[in-house]
Amino acid sequence: MDPALCLFPENFIRDIQTPLFVLEAGFEKFQIENNMIPMIGGTKQWSSCITNLTLCNSTQLHYMREFRDVFVETLLNVIDKSSCRGLFVHSCYRHGHIASRDGWACSTKVADKTIAKAIGDWYFDRSYFQEIDHQYNLPQNCTIPADELTKKCMESLKGKLNYSLHP
Repeated sequence: MDPALCLFPENFIRDIQTPLFVLEAGFEKFQIENNMIPMIGGTKQWSSCITNLTLCNSTQLHYMREFRDVFVETLLNVIDKSSCRGLFVHSCYRHGHIASRDGWACSTKVADKTIAKAIGDWYFDRSYFQEIDHQYNLPQNCTIPADELTKKCMESLKGKLNYSLHP
């Protein structure tokens, strides 16, 4: 196998025997910008689209949906339905979302659960969680400035460390 393919899920997930929770963006910004766009050519033609999703044309949106569809199909072929496998795939056009508190606790939801709630419930065996956001088939801008709901959410979390990770 080409060593560059070693970290693709279809090549390693089946070999992992410990519990595994997969958290990923269906429209993974880094992968789209650094792998998909150069492969189809035309980085220059994508510059406005990747900085503002509302400027993407139908062809660009088609490629992004195709990227997501292939990713989801591949993931579903390697993730078994056991409770030791958790899955949270959202529709944000984002990379590094686990590094931002708002992404964990407020703004990013699938099946009406935040990332923190889904992982906490799965980790502490409160509930099985394998969900893929099928509500949106287009990339969502989840990095816009905080709206009032997100501000209220973040204010309610102040002083509460790991609020949903405790059993």
